[in-house]
Amino acid sequence: MGADGLQSFNKWKNYEEIIKNYARYVYRDQDRYSTTKNLENCIFIKAPLIEISSTLIRDGIREGKNMNHFLNERVYKYISDMHFYEK
Repeated sequence: MGADGLQSFNKWKNYEEIIKNYARYVYRDQDRYSTTKNLENCIFIKAPLIEISSTLIRDGIREGKNMNHFLNERVYKYISDMHFYEK
């Protein structure tokens, strides 16, 4: 997950069970979110910041752009077959 998702993680359904039972792999800078609650069981992945988001992908599909290079082949096929985000 992106580190920005940590700020609202406590709003997820069963978030306490997730924290208790699963490691959460968090992409982006830990220092930026050091005051965020619910950091237990987080493994921070140091990686360059790439400005790609689910919103960018959904908007691109909605605009008719080919977004397959941002997604796993099976995921992209499913989204295409189901006509998700097309309007």
